[in-house]
Amino acid sequence: MNELAPLPDIGVPVHEHPLDHQSVQTSTQSKGKAGRTILAFLVIALAQVMHREGRFELATPLFDQLTGQARSTPQLATFLHDVLFHAGQNFFDQSRTPEAARCFRESHALRREAGMDELLELSAEAVRVTRAPG
Repeated sequence: MNELAPLPDIGVPVHEHPLDHQSVQTSTQSKGKAGRTILAFLVIALAQVMHREGRFELATPLFDQLTGQARSTPQLATFLHDVLFHAGQNFFDQSRTPEAARCFRESHALRREAGMDELLELSAEAVRVTRAPG
């Protein structure tokens, strides 16, 4: 069974946070596969918030962890295209264009293979932007 690593300290004391880590962990463990999927969604949301707040030192490892989990856990594999796209945005906002481009290309390929027409233009634009000369 693949487990997500503990959530990072985001600077909010547990007693002030609406979802303390222990209750989330206990709840998701008791629900098995569905619980791991719920936990992954929470970590995706956390990574996106950290990215938007410019807390790249927290967002980047979360996206790395999520990418690995989505690659190795069957029930999370369907989210790999989304995790890669958001990881690409995170890299792009750090001016890490080659890494962003790799994420965007892979996300685009997965979306194309899955017939996700509604998302193809968005990922194609991200691929174009990261190919443009600096």
